[in-house]
Amino acid sequence: MTQSAQPHLFWIHTVSLPDQLDSATWLDTTQALRNMGWQVTLISSGSREGTASLRGIDYTVVSKPNVYFLGQLLYHLKLSRRILSNWRNIDIILFHQMSSFWMIPLRLLSLFLWKRPLFVLDTRTLPMEHTENLGLKDRLRVAFFMFVTNYSRLWVDGQLAITEPMAEAIKIPPRQYWGVWPSGVDAERFQDVQTERRWPQAGDPVRYVYVGALSTERNLLGFCRALEQANAEGIPCEMLIVGGGTQEADLKALAATSEGRIQMLPPVPHDQIPELLMQAHVGVLPFPDEQRFNVSSPIKLFEYLASGLVIYSTKLICITSVTSDHPDIFWAKASEDAAFLAAIREVHQQRDRLPEIGAEMQSMADKWTWDEAAKKLARGLQKGLAQFGRAEGNSMTST
Repeated sequence: MTQSAQPHLFWIHTVSLPDQLDSATWLDTTQALRNMGWQVTLISSGSREGTASLRGIDYTVVSKPNVYFLGQLLYHLKLSRRILSNWRNIDIILFHQMSSFWMIPLRLLSLFLWKRPLFVLDTRTLPMEHTENLGLKDRLRVAFFMFVTNYSRLWVDGQLAITEPMAEAIKIPPRQYWGVWPSGVDAERFQDVQTERRWPQAGDPVRYVYVGALSTERNLLGFCRALEQANAEGIPCEMLIVGGGTQEADLKALAATSEGRIQMLPPVPHDQIPELLMQAHVGVLPFPDEQRFNVSSPIKLFEYLASGLVIYSTKLICITSVTSDHPDIFWAKASEDAAFLAAIREVHQQRDRLPEIGAEMQSMADKWTWDEAAKKLARGLQKGLAQFGRAEGNSMTST
C-alpha cells in the first residue's frame, strides 16, 4: 500500500441507483468529488454483486433481497464486511437514516480498533406524507426514521444536512454540525432545452409541467382544479404530470374529464426528463407551507431552472432560498385552489414575456450545479476531518 493524502469516502445508499429519480444526488456529486481528488466508494443496492456504471459514473453494487427487514439486515451485514476489510483505508462513512441503526455495531467495534473511520449521518428529507394517509408498514417506517434521527446524535461523529432549516428541524448538536450541501443540477444536460422549446403563440395554451411524487400533500389536485377553472374562463392552459403516488388515482380521474388538457405519464428515467421539460413552458411547485417541504429544496426546482422553464410556486423558504424574491416568479399566495387560479391568471397576463423570463431562470441555475454542491460537501467533510485531527486525510490507497 502507498500513502495518499486524499480522503477516502465510503458512501452508503440503500436503494438501487438506477431506480432512483434523484440518483444524480449521489452519482453526479460522487463524480464531482472524484474530480476534486477524493476517493469515493459509492454503494448502491441491487440484485447482483459487483461494479456498475450509470451515466458513465462507476459505483459498487451490494445485493439486497426484496424482503424489507431481512433484506436490510443482509445488505448491511455485507456492507459491514466490506467496511471491515478496508477499515484502515476509509476516512469517512457517510449514510442516511435507514443505515444508521446498522452502523452501531461497527461504531462500538471501533472502540477497540486502531484508526477508525468517522461515522457521519446525512439528512436530506423528512417523511413527506401525513401518517393518517399511510398503512401500518409505512407508519412504522416513518416512526423508525424519526427515532433513528433522534438517537443518532448520541453516537455519530458528525452530521450534514441538505439545508440550514433541515439542520434546525432535526436539532443537530453544534459539535456534530459539519455543514449543509444542497441539491443541484447538471446544467449541461439541460442547456439545449431552452433554445429548442416552442413558446406559445397567439391562441396557444400555456403548458405547465410537474415531475415528481404525486402524494396527496403536494396539492397537485388543487392546482389541476384551478387549471380547469382557468380554461372555463377562457384562459388556454394545459398540464403534464410525470410521476406516481397516493394522489395518482384522483388526478387520473380529473384528467379523464379534461378533454386532454391534463396529461399524465408514469415515472420516467432521468435521461428523459430534459425532453419532457422541453415540451412545457412553466414548472409547477404547489407545495404547502409546512416544515417538511421547507427543509428540503426539491431537485425539480433546479431542473426547471436549468431547462429555462418559468417558475410557478407557492412561496416557501426552500424555494426563495434558491431564487431569492425574484420579481418574475409567479407566486401562488397560498396552497389552495383560489390562489392557484389567481397565479395562473397572472401567467396568462404575461404570456408574451415567458421566453424572456425563461432565459432569466436558466441563468440562475449556474449557481446550483452538482459541482457547486460537491464543493460544499467537501468543505463539510474536511471540517469534520480537521475536527478529529485528520485534515489531510489518513487513508491508504483503497481497493
